[in-house]
Amino acid sequence: ALDATVICGAFVRPYSANYQILAAANDGIIDAFTTDVAAYEFVRNARTGALARNRVPVAEDLIAEFLDGFPNLFDPATTPRVSIGRSILDRPLLLDRAVGQVVYELTGRSREDLLRDLHDQQIVAIEDFDPADLHLLVAAVEHEADAICTSNTTDFRQAAYGDIRIVRPHQLVAELL
Repeated sequence: ALDATVICGAFVRPYSANYQILAAANDGIIDAFTTDVAAYEFVRNARTGALARNRVPVAEDLIAEFLDGFPNLFDPATTPRVSIGRSILDRPLLLDRAVGQVVYELTGRSREDLLRDLHDQQIVAIEDFDPADLHLLVAAVEHEADAICTSNTTDFRQAAYGDIRIVRPHQLVAELL
């Protein structure tokens, strides 16, 4: 599963590890996907200027051209949907619990590997694991991903969540070469 950080990084640096990963996924060289939520997050960041140091919004035609360059990743008809979005803060029973336990509950109690070592896991709370980033772990479970590729070291600090490992873009590129 490819996080929005990979998409944003690929847009900002077209010859980076992030870009290589998107290209390899789009071309079927690696079996990877991104989600509707991650794509929307990229578009939001581009439109609000969050991708540029000068905070200037990206022109709509440049956003569309970038997304059109990866048709196998960003085709709305085939891009996987996630059962939750970024707005789950209205579900207070999910807060202040271990990440694995929350994802286990959100995905209909699948992937019991998420319940290992709950006392060592991050806690779903703004200070430890932003609840708005749970969508990526849920997508990984729902679409049977082995790994999540992300640059988000603030939230994804564990090496793995159950059997779903976390890899940084440069690590994934090194593994592929």
